[in-house]
Amino acid sequence: MSISRKIEEIGRLDPAARAARCFAPMNCGHIPAIALFCLVSCGEALPVTGGLEFGVPRPPPDASNLGPAVDASIAVPDGSTPDAQAIATDAHATDAQAPALDAPFMPAPVRPGSCEPFAGLTDHPLLDALHHQLSTAYQPIDVENDLGGMPNRYTTSRRRMFVEVEPIEVEGELGFECVYTGQFFPGAGIEPDEDALNCEHVWPRSRMAARDTLLYSHQQSDLHNLYPSLPGANSSRGNLPYGEVVGDRNLDWWPTELGTNALGQRVCEVRDARKGDLARAILYFAVRWGADVGPDEESTLKAWHTADAPDLREATRNDRVEAVQGNRNPFVDCPELVLRIADFEPFLIVDDELSLPSP
Repeated sequence: MSISRKIEEIGRLDPAARAARCFAPMNCGHIPAIALFCLVSCGEALPVTGGLEFGVPRPPPDASNLGPAVDASIAVPDGSTPDAQAIATDAHATDAQAPALDAPFMPAPVRPGSCEPFAGLTDHPLLDALHHQLSTAYQPIDVENDLGGMPNRYTTSRRRMFVEVEPIEVEGELGFECVYTGQFFPGAGIEPDEDALNCEHVWPRSRMAARDTLLYSHQQSDLHNLYPSLPGANSSRGNLPYGEVVGDRNLDWWPTELGTNALGQRVCEVRDARKGDLARAILYFAVRWGADVGPDEESTLKAWHTADAPDLREATRNDRVEAVQGNRNPFVDCPELVLRIADFEPFLIVDDELSLPSP
């Protein structure tokens, strides 16, 4: 049955029956568009169902329910399912802010000396200095065998992203957050099945180097570029550039939207709470690997970077990635560097192709 038919069917029911249908497994939880309708018609947020082996996903917690942090270095998802009024009156409203455990907002700590190597540099000299630092500090991960018994750099990175980089604590429970929807999935110390949670490449793999190259193997495995995502949200975004949606809105993965920008191009608009994070991930990728970020997307990313500054959660993630692969995202440590680069223009990565280990 189509989403519209299912919504129409639920809408014809009396309130009691409607509530029962809203909370029934496989009616709302697996299709965000229906979940939004249930939020409005049933009058409360519903538990999201999915039958995950490592835990049942649920919407981000309400800030009033957050208890004291067991580990203050681990932050809580800062997105929240919009309330019924917001959905009913403004489909483009921003996601509510559920603060971190040690918040309402905790800015990223200043790292003494981290910005000094770039003092006075702008544009090309700054890009060169950043690339040199990132490529020099990069320590490729120790590759593990995949399920087929073959050395696989990407599956190793995927596992380490889930187990070592992404776990967060919500209401005393460790788990993962979908970067696009903000839904929390309990479960820690294990790698979720890819049918439950995907590994999103913020800079899409289709926009990386040729797939038969060593360079591609390292690009697709860079932990700064990997985030947990619901499979549907991942595939719906595909390789769309990030941008501001103004029309033809698709709210299936609210509060992230798909649609057209002011130029009529199909884009993905990330929820407000993670716009800066993903903008900085792409700008890092451009400097580390010479990726070609178009002028329209670059303008959007810079605006998101300014509007959503690095916070403690993002800084903690930066620490964790550094512990695994050696380098940091400099735009988290030194946000002012972004606006000192007029054009993140692409360049060839000859030195890395010659020096990167195989596989």
